[in-house]
Amino acid sequence: MSVTEPKPEAAILECAVERPEAIAGVEQRSNCSGDCHCGHAHDPSVSEAHGDEGPEADAPVDDGEPPVDDGDESWRGDAAPSVDEPAPEEIEDLAAACVRFVHDAIKVELDFTPETLPLLDYYLSVARDEIKEKLELRELVFRAAGAYFGEVMRRRLNGYWLMPTADTHNWRVCGRHVLLAINPVGVIAEAVAQSEESDGPSGALRLARPDQEDVARRLAEAPPLPEDEFFLTSTRLEVVDVVVEHLRVRMEQNDQADMEFDRDDYAHDLQPYGRA
Repeated sequence: MSVTEPKPEAAILECAVERPEAIAGVEQRSNCSGDCHCGHAHDPSVSEAHGDEGPEADAPVDDGEPPVDDGDESWRGDAAPSVDEPAPEEIEDLAAACVRFVHDAIKVELDFTPETLPLLDYYLSVARDEIKEKLELRELVFRAAGAYFGEVMRRRLNGYWLMPTADTHNWRVCGRHVLLAINPVGVIAEAVAQSEESDGPSGALRLARPDQEDVARRLAEAPPLPEDEFFLTSTRLEVVDVVVEHLRVRMEQNDQADMEFDRDDYAHDLQPYGRA
C-alpha cells in the first residue's frame, strides 16, 4: 500500500499565520476551570461530552462530583501509554509532517498527547480558508493532521490502524478493548469544514448496532455544546473517552473485562453513530 508523498512544507506553510498572542488565547481557553461549561458536544439528536484540558494542565480538575463511569482503567495505562504495535510507516511519516507544520506555523511542538489537540485545532482554524481555496493542499492537510489526531487517539486507546487501501475513506483507528472505530482523516475534514458535510471522509464514531442506544443515553446526559466547538479535535477525543469508559464499565459488569477485539471483529463495518 502506498500513500501520496507529502509535498514540500513550504506549500502548507503558506496557510500558516504567525500569531503568538492567539496561542496564548488557545492556552487560556484550554486551561479553563471545572466551572466552565465549554466542555460538551452536541448532536442533532443527542448531546456529546467534551473536555477542554489545555497543554499546561497537570491534572484533571476536581469539581467535587463523582465520576459517572468509575470503572477500572488499568487497561488504558498512562497519558501516553505504550501500545502493542507500532503505527504504519505511512502514518508515522504523515504525523511527523503535521508536527513540523504546526511547529513552523505557531512555534509549538506537538507531542502526541491529548493536551496538544487545542493547538492542532488552532492551527486548522488559521489554515481553514487557505485549505478551502487551494485544493492541492486539502489532501495533504487532511492526511497529515488526520494521522496526528489518529495517533493521539490510538496511543490513548492502545488501538490500531486499519488501512486496507490508499483511499482515506477506508482508514480507521480501531479500539482493542472496546468495539469502536473512527476515521481520523474524516474528523479533520469535518473540523476544517465545520460541518458533517465535508470534502473528505466521514468522521462519525462507529459502533456496533446494539451499543448505539446505550451510548446515546449516556451522551444525552451531557449539556449541549456551542456549534463552533462541536467539530474540534479536542471535542472528538473527549467524546471517544466518554464512550470508551462507558462501554468498558458495561463490559466489566458482564465479565468481559479481558476481551480484546482484533481485525476480524472489524471485518464488517460498524454503524455510524448519530448520522442519518
